[in-house]
Amino acid sequence: MKKEFKLGFWDWNLNKKRYINLYFEKQDKVQELILQNKELENDLTSATSEFLAKKEKYKSTIEDLQKQLIDKSNRVLVLDQAVSDRNKEIQELHYELSNINLRLDKKIKAFNKIRGSIGGYQKELNKLREEFSLAKKKISFLKDKVPRKTLEEIKAYDYGRREVLKRSKTNSND
Repeated sequence: MKKEFKLGFWDWNLNKKRYINLYFEKQDKVQELILQNKELENDLTSATSEFLAKKEKYKSTIEDLQKQLIDKSNRVLVLDQAVSDRNKEIQELHYELSNINLRLDKKIKAFNKIRGSIGGYQKELNKLREEFSLAKKKISFLKDKVPRKTLEEIKAYDYGRREVLKRSKTNSND
């Protein structure tokens, strides 16, 4: 293989134009590659600067978002505490409500008991009203139909009544 790449003087003289053309072609390609390399370096530096700018922008955005997240987390903790306090108050109110319901049930039972006794009294009151109305009717009947007693008859009744009481007293003392 090395023999193929070795150039002899005659070989070089004979193929000089070809070698010169190859040299210039290679030189042109090297120039193109150097230009492409510079363009790539420029693109790389611009991309790097854009990346750094975006990195700084996103870094500040991330810091802002982290601050917001911390603030919102603190707010959530405060609200959770408020909710737990409210839940405790609600539980206390439910406990008080159950106690009040128990007392109300006792009062309702007592009220019903009193209502029942009032119903009994009402029944007795109605009986007494009936008796009273019958007594009124009887009195009005006696006033209208039975002749009035005279004063002497009333005195005789009272005197007889006293005599009966005296006799019953004397009999009980014996």
